[in-house]
Amino acid sequence: MIKSITYVFFLLQGVALTLVAIFSVSAHFEDRLITQIVENVAGDAVSDQQKAIALLDATHAMLRPRLEIFGGESYIGIRDTLFRSTDIHLLDSKGVCGSHAHVLGRLLQRAGMPIRMAQMKCGEHWGCHILLEARVDGRFVVLDPLYNLAFMKADGSLASFDEVSRNWPHFALQVPGDYPLYFAYEDVRYTNWNKIPVIMPAIRNILQAFIGDDVRFISIRPLFLNVYRFYAVVALILYMVLVVTTVILLRSGRKRRSTATADADHAVTGTTLRSTEASVC
Repeated sequence: MIKSITYVFFLLQGVALTLVAIFSVSAHFEDRLITQIVENVAGDAVSDQQKAIALLDATHAMLRPRLEIFGGESYIGIRDTLFRSTDIHLLDSKGVCGSHAHVLGRLLQRAGMPIRMAQMKCGEHWGCHILLEARVDGRFVVLDPLYNLAFMKADGSLASFDEVSRNWPHFALQVPGDYPLYFAYEDVRYTNWNKIPVIMPAIRNILQAFIGDDVRFISIRPLFLNVYRFYAVVALILYMVLVVTTVILLRSGRKRRSTATADADHAVTGTTLRSTEASVC
């Protein structure tokens, strides 16, 4: 029985290693694709602000035409839902503001700028619009790639979400004509801590015990923008668990065989002794 189970675990190890290889190749391809875009678009930019603006313009230029073609279309199977990484967002932009923010986030990360994915609040509704913030010249500023929008202050620097929120009537004059004015920067959150009940609230409480109210500035989503790399890590962990389990099963099987052999030898020895004693008698 253990031998059959061990064979199954060897097979699962092969499957897990295959998944690691597939996802790693996809992750590397995506990284190289993003690197090419960053180098061609922002390679000559001097400051962080110039890089951010150039990548914002490029994201809008690449994705907005695709949204006109694929907007409103449903996702196509498991490939388009569970494995929707940056390359897929680049291809169809079906996530609308989410796709634009995802792509720009990857480009900014590759350019060396920390980011926060941001969910805007409209009235009582969270997530009415997705945008992002990037650390530019030492401070986080707001960027909206769906509308190719970065708010400029009087001194020529970019505005933060808080600055736009506190002076929305002024900054609203900078939005394009097709911008929905109910996206009025009422409030923002960087992580939906209720998305996975019990688990995520528990993580938030643990983090809050160490960093206090600063937990509200934590953005988890940027850690998983390269979806293929995330799945590669998961598959690698699965492979390691399978290897450890297989080793345990093999050792258990050997121990049982050794015990069975010892019992058999003991039985043979006992039978031989009894036969010898009977012959003597």
